[in-house]
Amino acid sequence: MKNFVKVEGKEFFETATGKKYVPVGVNWFARGSGWAPKIWKLFDEKWFERDFSRIKALGMNTIRVFLGINGLMGEEMCVNEKELEKCIKLLDYAKEYGLRVIYSGPNAWEGIPLWMKELVQNGGYFENERFLKSLEHFYHVAGEAFGEHEGFFGYDLFNEPMIRFSPDYDGLSIEKFHEKRQKISYDFTKLCVDAIRKHDKAHLISVGSHQWTVPFCGQHPSHYFCFDPHAIGELVDYVSLHWYPYLDKDIVEGDRETFEYNAAFLHGAMQYMDVGKPVVLEEFGLYGGGPAHLGTRQYAPLSQKTQADWVIDVAMKRGSKFCDGWLNWGFDDYEDQGDPTRYQGFYDDDMNEKEITKRFPKGLADTFELLNKRGKVEKNMTLDVDVYKVTSDGKTMMELRDTVIEAVQSGKIIDFNVKM
Repeated sequence: MKNFVKVEGKEFFETATGKKYVPVGVNWFARGSGWAPKIWKLFDEKWFERDFSRIKALGMNTIRVFLGINGLMGEEMCVNEKELEKCIKLLDYAKEYGLRVIYSGPNAWEGIPLWMKELVQNGGYFENERFLKSLEHFYHVAGEAFGEHEGFFGYDLFNEPMIRFSPDYDGLSIEKFHEKRQKISYDFTKLCVDAIRKHDKAHLISVGSHQWTVPFCGQHPSHYFCFDPHAIGELVDYVSLHWYPYLDKDIVEGDRETFEYNAAFLHGAMQYMDVGKPVVLEEFGLYGGGPAHLGTRQYAPLSQKTQADWVIDVAMKRGSKFCDGWLNWGFDDYEDQGDPTRYQGFYDDDMNEKEITKRFPKGLADTFELLNKRGKVEKNMTLDVDVYKVTSDGKTMMELRDTVIEAVQSGKIIDFNVKM
């Protein structure tokens, strides 16, 4: 009997052994593959040998890897077999080292094929017939190719999909546009899920949701991305959240107030994503060991200790009340990038262990113990959220954010009563 991972309630289990499975690991891209990373174009199996053993040695079991649409689907409605073989080769290595892989995508990190460049962007992909047919075809092929592989965890259908607010969208009113984009996100997800399930009924499916999928995480109507689990949750096996403390109040070294503000913000977002299925913090982290920037925004240096405190204590141990899996953004510090990725890894530029690495095994053991003791989380506050009203007005979004953060900081566990 092959050993995959399944969902029961809000937990993961191995199908053959019945053992509980907690997906813990990293978003993996190879040090030295450039930025954006070009792991498929440069494809070097020595990277797997160098990194996968170190990942496993920390007690991790899962990695998330971006697929490249330019290589896999350089031609419309055609999946490149040689590129697909690379994907299977990576799964083979993962299995050998005792890891499972979440494939995200296909994404545009290694370029966009010519046939896609003429298509509408900024959310228009998700209702463009040519794009939808090609992606549906890809997931038919992927479902057949990956369906029996024990090194495969599952599909992250699309990384941080967005259908942004647009007051002039096809001449629709704001309310009608809201209804339309919720339907687009549902129909897109269903299309991909149905294609996969015709061939692969064993592996899990999710969508890699940006934090602006949570209606109170932004500050303007354009900051709500749709693909809300309260709209598409019935289609996926588990819910994925990407969340970083970089888009509101910055964490300042030695300032406990900004640290705890962001902790409450993250835990509130985790609680919103609860639709009765496991929640995986699929991208998260904090830089430690230097400064960073994001676009024109500059971030002051943070210590390795602050990084470890955030990842282990806030996201994992304290977050274990609301979350069921964790994948840090990056494994090594990354010299090729200046954004927070630069210092968000477990090993510095000289491959020395950082503080997070030294503390991680105990932190992971503590997290597992907390999960085993968790039981049913009793919610003690109900909060009504009308997503249309909230996301149509930036002031209302921020008022809801403040309400959530204040509630979490006072010890409330929120039952979100969501109206889409």
